[in-house]
Amino acid sequence: QEKQKIETTLENHGFPKDGTWAIHTYCGEFSAIVGKIFWGVTKDPEDQLWEGDRTVITNNREERISGLKFSHVELKALATRFGPGNPIAKEILSYAQGVNVIADEIKILRSVKGDLDDNLPIIDVKDVKCVNTVDGMFHTPDKIAGTIVDENFMSDGFILKLPSEFQVIVEKDNLEESLMGLPQEVQNSESKIAYQYDKIFIPNAFMRRCWRHPSGKWGLSTVGIYVNHIVACAHKFIETGDVNDEINLMRAISRYFLNVTKMMGSKTGDLNSFGMCVRYPHSSHATVTLSDDLPRDTIEIHRDMARDLKVKTGDIVIAERFPCLGFVSIRPQRIKVTDDVQCKYTIRASGNSLCSMGLDFDGDTLFIASFHTPQAKEALIKEMQSPNRLCKDAIEQINAKKTPQIKEMDLNDF
Repeated sequence: QEKQKIETTLENHGFPKDGTWAIHTYCGEFSAIVGKIFWGVTKDPEDQLWEGDRTVITNNREERISGLKFSHVELKALATRFGPGNPIAKEILSYAQGVNVIADEIKILRSVKGDLDDNLPIIDVKDVKCVNTVDGMFHTPDKIAGTIVDENFMSDGFILKLPSEFQVIVEKDNLEESLMGLPQEVQNSESKIAYQYDKIFIPNAFMRRCWRHPSGKWGLSTVGIYVNHIVACAHKFIETGDVNDEINLMRAISRYFLNVTKMMGSKTGDLNSFGMCVRYPHSSHATVTLSDDLPRDTIEIHRDMARDLKVKTGDIVIAERFPCLGFVSIRPQRIKVTDDVQCKYTIRASGNSLCSMGLDFDGDTLFIASFHTPQAKEALIKEMQSPNRLCKDAIEQINAKKTPQIKEMDLNDF
C-alpha cells in the first residue's frame, strides 16, 4: 500500500511511477533511482594559479621558471596523436631555453681534458679582477664593475690562463672515480687516464651575473662565487708562491667542476630542466572539478584564465593530466568561457575525462596549453573532427575496463 501511494504521488508530479530517471554517465546510458551529489573542492587557491605574466617571468639567467613543462614524455605523446614533426610540437619547441647554458656547462667540464674552443680569447688570471668577498655577501655596483662577475666583462665567455698546471686522473673502468691534484707520476697507468690542464673555460655573462638584493646591493650567483674564488686564490698564489696557496687554488677549481656537474645532473638540474623539457608560456592550471552539463571533450574556464591563455569559447586547447602517462593524459579539449565566480579557481571537465585521464576529482590538477600558430590551430581542429583512430580506440578501451558493476534499481528493489 505504501509503495502504491509513492507510485501515485510520482505519477501525479509527472515522474515515472517506478521512480527511475534517465542517467547519462561516462559508462553509458542507464535508468535508475538517483539523487543529487554535491561536489566541492576545498583548497587555498590564491597561489596556485599562473595569473597575468607568471609564465613569462624569468630568473637571473633570463630563464622562465613557471608554465607547463613539456618533457620528452609529453612530446612523444603528441607525436603519437598528431604525428612526428607536428606543428604543435614545433610551437612548443620554439620556446626552448637554456641551450646556451648547457653548452657552456659542457665546455667547462671539457676544459679539464684540455678541450678548449680555439676561437675564444685567452686571458691570464693576473689580468682579471675579483670581488673582495671579505667585505661581506652583498656589494655595491662599483665593487663589481670590471670584475669576473661583471656581466659586461667578456659576456660571451673566455678561457682563463692559470698560474699553475693541474692534473686529473680517471679510472678507465670507472669514469666516476677521479683524483684531482698537482701533476704527478701516474701509478698503474695502463688502467688510468691522466689529463693535465693550465686553462679553464669561464662561461657566458648570464651564468656569472650578480643578482639584486632588496637592500639595493648585489650578490654573487652560484657560478659567480666559484669563478670569483678561483681568481682570488690565483692572485694569492701569484703573490706568495706558497704551495699551500697553490693547493687552495686547486681545491677552488675542483669545487668549480664538481658544482657544475651537480648543476647539470640533479633531478632539478639544467639537463633535466632545459635539455629534456620546455617551459611553455601559454599555459595555465587549476584544480579540476566534474561537470555533468558540459558536452564531451569540453572544459570550462573562467574569463580571467581565458584572457591569460588568449582563447575564447569554441577554441581548442591541449589539456594534460600530470604526470603524463602518454597520449591518454594529453588530449584536445574545446573551451567554454564562463563568468561564474565558482570557476575562478577551478577548471570544469566533462564526464568522459573521468577514467581515461585518471581524474578522480579529489583535488587533482589539470593543465591547459593554448596554441596560436595557424598550423597548430588547424591540427587541433582536425584532431577534434577526426580523432586519431588508434588513440580513440585505446581511450575507449580504458574507459570500458574501468566501468564499474552497475545495477539499475527501481522501487521494487527497496
